[in-house]
Amino acid sequence: MIIIDHVLVSDQVVEEQFVCDLSKCKGGCCEDGDAGAPLENKEKEYVKDFFEIVKPYMTKEGIKEIRQCLLGRTPRKR
Repeated sequence: MIIIDHVLVSDQVVEEQFVCDLSKCKGGCCEDGDAGAPLENKEKEYVKDFFEIVKPYMTKEGIKEIRQCLLGRTPRKR
């Protein structure tokens, strides 16, 4: 066990690799968390590479978030 701010945390948190199980959580962590789904650098590159292909299927909010966070662009003013 590890103590973080007076809270006991299992060693497994550090030792085990997190793997999302979408069939169980249905994206709950991604939607309810403050920062969305964590991405590795290689995954960020996939998002950048395929953004234009998947963009027609995304919400306006999702498109804005990708543009701001991953692509470093500000939304276009209309």
